[in-house]
Amino acid sequence: MLPSLCLLAALAAHGPAHSSGELAPRLTKAAGHLWLSWIDQPSGSKPARVLASSFDGRRWTKPAVVVADPDLFVNWADVPGVFEGGDGQVYAFWLHKRKGGKYAYDVRVGRRSDDGWQSLGPLHDDGRAAEHGFVSAAPTAAGLQVVWLDGRETPQGLPMTLRTAHFVNGHKRDERLLDPRVCDCCGTAAAATRDGVRVVYRDRGEEEIRDMASVLIDAPPAPAAQPTVLSPDRWQMPGCPVNGPSVATDGQKTAAAWFTAGGGRAEVRGGYLSEGGQVSSPTSLWSTSTLGRVDLVMDATSAIATSLEASGDEATVVVRRFDASGAMGDVVIVGKTSSARASGFPQAEIFGEELIVVWTDARSSPTRLMKKRMPLKDIPAPATRPVDAPQEPASASITRPRLQLLTTDGRVAGPDGTRPMLLHLWATWCAPCLKEMSDVVKAAGQLRARGVDIVLLSVDGPDQRARVAELAKEWGAPELFFVEAKPLAEKALGARVVPATYLFDADGELRLQVSGAFDAAQLLTIPLSDSPPWKSKGP
Repeated sequence: MLPSLCLLAALAAHGPAHSSGELAPRLTKAAGHLWLSWIDQPSGSKPARVLASSFDGRRWTKPAVVVADPDLFVNWADVPGVFEGGDGQVYAFWLHKRKGGKYAYDVRVGRRSDDGWQSLGPLHDDGRAAEHGFVSAAPTAAGLQVVWLDGRETPQGLPMTLRTAHFVNGHKRDERLLDPRVCDCCGTAAAATRDGVRVVYRDRGEEEIRDMASVLIDAPPAPAAQPTVLSPDRWQMPGCPVNGPSVATDGQKTAAAWFTAGGGRAEVRGGYLSEGGQVSSPTSLWSTSTLGRVDLVMDATSAIATSLEASGDEATVVVRRFDASGAMGDVVIVGKTSSARASGFPQAEIFGEELIVVWTDARSSPTRLMKKRMPLKDIPAPATRPVDAPQEPASASITRPRLQLLTTDGRVAGPDGTRPMLLHLWATWCAPCLKEMSDVVKAAGQLRARGVDIVLLSVDGPDQRARVAELAKEWGAPELFFVEAKPLAEKALGARVVPATYLFDADGELRLQVSGAFDAAQLLTIPLSDSPPWKSKGP
């Protein structure tokens, strides 16, 4: 079994979205209007809220409070949503922290009524203190088909699962398992097709292949079809990329878009699905600097994909068309944001003759939602079949980066660069990081006694310094933990995952590189002189 890790937002990112402001938008389509939901985090002691507004083609309604919850779990990738069923009922889903574990939270359900929003309790009925989330949904003739990631078996060391249920008139029916082993923290996607609800999600193979899968849910109580690989990218990834897919339909055809690095480079791919739920010849929509974070819609002529393209600390929201032949249109720039995780996943929906795009502008604090209306005719039509892009050359060798560090109590500090250094990147939101940290701290203490500088560096950002300090105290070595005053390490190292471990000798040359959780005792066996650098993707 390969080690576990968490992808750093597919090449981006400095810290989770925990600063005050507006974030985590979700845009969904209903009969005659759109629903937009998002999280509002007021400054001060007021609890975070889930807000919702609807759009009728002319204006957005005044935001309504779906829930104000001091235990609202705010996550940059796992966002709330408002969905309307075929029976006219409107439901909201959000995350609620519960006692019993650092990453134990439920999916809560609310239903809209004449008096506001009525809480229906948890989406799932297992009662386990575990992770549940990444909800997607699609209307059926009788109600709303809901899909989510369910970690009820993970406390026993078993994989994350994919489950579904059907909501009719406020009542949950026919809860069932769709897939017993899926990626832990990539979003799910669902679309109402003429044959049933098509679900697309990131699978998790026995050899840690993280390719996309799809499954068709027929009208209840008919059983769901067996899941199938959407496209054999063969991306072997010992952890969750935190980069889910999107699926859309025009009533006749269905298309999907997703992020992968199966070809050795970051890439957004898209394609039209066969009746069996597969894409035989995906189109490469974006590569090299893409962050993924896709959304997808369809009009009568083609599919329209949305993504984020990174350039340093900033990112660009972009859209482009593609069709069933693989032809693409020119890229259209929608707006600007940050490449940080706080920028989240841009959202798009078609309303009338316009594409409505909503995203989080995270270039300053507080973050804020941005909306743009784009005439569909202004998005260039697919033109020519793309040619496979060449592979990128390997990056230059890694040397010890220059860092701007803060201790957990806010002091400027760090190594002077004259001694060997252990640099270990981790994050407070990364479960594999937390699981291995006690062993890392133990090995780091022994290396420190040998004259090695230790930097256990949280990539969360300075606004999470209090949380880092709390955890560092639990691990008994607060002097070894740091945050960055300015995010430099991930870019300098080309880091794409956490945990990530680098051991440098006194000359700044790399002696050890490990991506993912590993046996920390291995650190004690690496010579720091008279030996060529040794690099590994894992133990």
